[in-house]
Amino acid sequence: QFFLVGFAHIFYRHLHTLYVNFKDFRYLFAPLQIAKASEGRLNILVFNWRDLKHVWGGGAEVYVEEIAKRWVKEGHAVTLFCGNDGKNKMNEKISGIQIIRRGGFYTIYIWALLYYLLKFRGKFDVVVDSENGIPFFTPLYVSVPVVLLIHHVHQDYLREQAPFPISHISKLLESRLMPYVYKGSEIATVSESSKKDIVSLGFKKKHIEVINPGINIRDYKKLKKTQSPTFIYVGRLKPYKNVDVAIKAIALLKDKYSQIKLIIAGKGESEKYLRTLAQKLGASDHVEFHGFVTDQQRVTLFAQSWAAIQPSSFEGWGITVIEANASGTPVIASKIKGLSDSVVDGRTGLLVPPCDEKILAKVMGELIKFEDFRHEISENAYEWSKNFSWDKSSKEFLKVIFRTLETKRDIVFVRKPALTESD
Repeated sequence: QFFLVGFAHIFYRHLHTLYVNFKDFRYLFAPLQIAKASEGRLNILVFNWRDLKHVWGGGAEVYVEEIAKRWVKEGHAVTLFCGNDGKNKMNEKISGIQIIRRGGFYTIYIWALLYYLLKFRGKFDVVVDSENGIPFFTPLYVSVPVVLLIHHVHQDYLREQAPFPISHISKLLESRLMPYVYKGSEIATVSESSKKDIVSLGFKKKHIEVINPGINIRDYKKLKKTQSPTFIYVGRLKPYKNVDVAIKAIALLKDKYSQIKLIIAGKGESEKYLRTLAQKLGASDHVEFHGFVTDQQRVTLFAQSWAAIQPSSFEGWGITVIEANASGTPVIASKIKGLSDSVVDGRTGLLVPPCDEKILAKVMGELIKFEDFRHEISENAYEWSKNFSWDKSSKEFLKVIFRTLETKRDIVFVRKPALTESD
């Protein structure tokens, strides 16, 4: 008994992975209910690494869910196939989206192939293939048109952050195999910077459509700012997000501004390190960890903060940038691809070199010092946010899908709903 308990303790993760995949295999032969579209509408299958309820769900998952649930409202049927973190149901319906969770970090790609061949084939009009460093390579086994969704090219991230040999394999798949497999496919991406990177991989501009993420502007509000300088970071706590740089900047400012505060809203594998760092730098009294926050809490925190901090090294766009703007809050962000698209430097926020806490601290200090300028860019940020909405994004993405269906000459699509002039 001691031996078995010890063995199970040491190899728990591996045993759990085997158990989860065995269960996924068993469900492969069980009946599976798939939503059907209304007459004249589309049956859409989305492959995405995760869903929004996944413990590590982020901006990519927000993008997929916000757009998909609007398609459902128009009468289309959307099925989302994604990975399972073991904390959610294997099958669930959320906002009208049929969610099927199978596989884990890497095995999801295997299950996607098996489930399509054995469960999904012949039941969908189009597939949206979401690339998160590695796409699902659906053109190799899917018989219907495919739209490739790329939030940002991961070459820099894979080179600097991913462990060997995963980094080299993923770089090869994204830079060499992906352009070959998806040659001629329609591609949706979230920013002009991402579009340029996609073109650099060998894709043609005419096949790439930029569809910015949106917001639900009615969900946000402008509130009175806190009396003392307050900055906020909202997002996952991962190494490449560089939240440690924001903490170091606060440590540099705390003696001059004794009431300064940094609010960190989010969870992730870097949390323990960040808490230790704040304590080590003597900034524990100036850094608050709020963990996961509700939508209402996020809205309030954004609205009350003087500025949001987005110090990441890699972003396709940065949805939290526009969320902060919709709350009348400017953003200080890294001057990188993606964030340079969502932040209008000097008007809706300020761009700074990534991973430089000294310059970040200087800019934060200037924002505190120059009150008139802070109010000006806060108003500019709010006006800028009005340019983005999920309703607009969902319609633009749907146009890409229709264009994909129409360009496939061997497909006669008779169920396309008429688009109004406003669409």
